[in-house]
Amino acid sequence: MKSPSLVQPTEGLLVADRYEISRVLARRQGAVVVRAKQRSLQREVALKLVPKAHDAVIAARFSREAEALGRLNHPACVDVFDHGTWEGWLYLAVAWVEGTVLSDRMGEPWDPVDAVAVVLDLARGLEHAHARGVVHRDVQPARIVLPVDGDLKVRASLVDFGLARIERSDFDTTAGRAPMGTPGYIAPERLEGAKGDPAGDVYGLGIVLYEMLCGEHPLAGLRSVDVLAAQSQGAIPPLSERMPPGKSTPALLWAVDLATRADPAERLQDGSALTKALLAARASLLDPAVQGLCPELVGEAIVLPPALEAASREDTATLLVRRDAARRRLPLGWVALGVLLLLSAGLFASALLLVMVLWALL
Repeated sequence: MKSPSLVQPTEGLLVADRYEISRVLARRQGAVVVRAKQRSLQREVALKLVPKAHDAVIAARFSREAEALGRLNHPACVDVFDHGTWEGWLYLAVAWVEGTVLSDRMGEPWDPVDAVAVVLDLARGLEHAHARGVVHRDVQPARIVLPVDGDLKVRASLVDFGLARIERSDFDTTAGRAPMGTPGYIAPERLEGAKGDPAGDVYGLGIVLYEMLCGEHPLAGLRSVDVLAAQSQGAIPPLSERMPPGKSTPALLWAVDLATRADPAERLQDGSALTKALLAARASLLDPAVQGLCPELVGEAIVLPPALEAASREDTATLLVRRDAARRRLPLGWVALGVLLLLSAGLFASALLLVMVLWALL
């Protein structure tokens, strides 16, 4: 409920003498999210405001988000500019990311190469966060923005660390309460009371990738309570049963399977492991020489066949050149076979024509 003593954020209002509100985006659980312009630098920001006297858990979550974002410096994680208090409100100013929310791009299967490229950027962002003790705890399509600004050098950014947990902190604002997160993306162990950890973030991002590849959530059609039950029982259909033939590779299926295991002990453990698995998946999709190869999990270590290991270190541009070269070799092989057959039949003129075609293709 709104407090009558608080100034309510509206368009045109100046917050903390520097942020001019241009649009109110959302009001939920007493918090307000607005788009604003920082006057001194003439830059767009997303401004989150929470009443200081509001629910202590929400206020603690807000402070934790500021702390979490302050630790991060990665293009796939939204930047924090400022935080403080104003007129009875706590506020947090973060970078405004112009783009499309991933949830608005769901509903149709993505090209596997594009899907892996997006999720790989996000996995690298999680790798950065996990290395600094930050766990997001609510990775799902509505928390992912596909930027239109090419200067960001990423295909996707992870936003809204409002449920983030700082590892080694002395408090947990969900203690004694129902686990917080989004049904369908929250890790099964969280439903049983476990704290959020890096493996839980991997689970959420694995489900996101599954959904992008298939065009729908793996448990689409179920009620929320049934979704949670199915997650707890590990009843997610194998990706191989949902993707069209010829669209996947063993390494891609392996990466999604290992990211979405119900048992966290069998799952990829953090953003670093997921990044390595997705690099192998990307290589298998783009390099025909390794498309049939698959990683193995030995303990917590990902072991790649040597050829796949080498290909996974290549950048996308190099892999694309290799794929295109392989595609050219196939018709050239058929042309060469045709030339030999025509020569053996004494059809020299036709053979010469095919040689000319072969030369043009080269």
